[in-house]
Amino acid sequence: MGQAQAKKEPTPKGEITNRTTGEVIKAPKKLVKKVERGFAIKREMDALKEELDGINSQLIEEIGPNHTIEVEGLVNASISESQRVKVAQPDVLRGVLGQRFEDLVRQETRYEPEPRLKDMAFSGDDAQADKIRDALTISTSRSVSYRAA
Repeated sequence: MGQAQAKKEPTPKGEITNRTTGEVIKAPKKLVKKVERGFAIKREMDALKEELDGINSQLIEEIGPNHTIEVEGLVNASISESQRVKVAQPDVLRGVLGQRFEDLVRQETRYEPEPRLKDMAFSGDDAQADKIRDALTISTSRSVSYRAA
């Protein structure tokens, strides 16, 4: 009698949806397998991140900032602390500091395009679209996100 062989899990079926057009096509098995593996790695990383965050919290609580733990021949773990300070109430601070406000507070102006400007920049209907795009910095990022089904 031969040994019982473990059943190999069949590769699930998948589909690719174009979110712009709504077109749906069958996903090749090799891509389905890549997504499966990517999702498995993502879940492992999330679990490890959660465990690492817990360890870090314990180290911070037990040792405190401005210390380093050396594990001989392996690693140095440094615990640091930093602060970010923002002006939450500029009018109140201006009243407290008076003329010194200008010397002690840096003011910045940020320009953020409204959705309407983005539409104009990419519209084939707007005669100034090219000039608008020339005045903007446009960057594209790509990512893959995994969510359990």
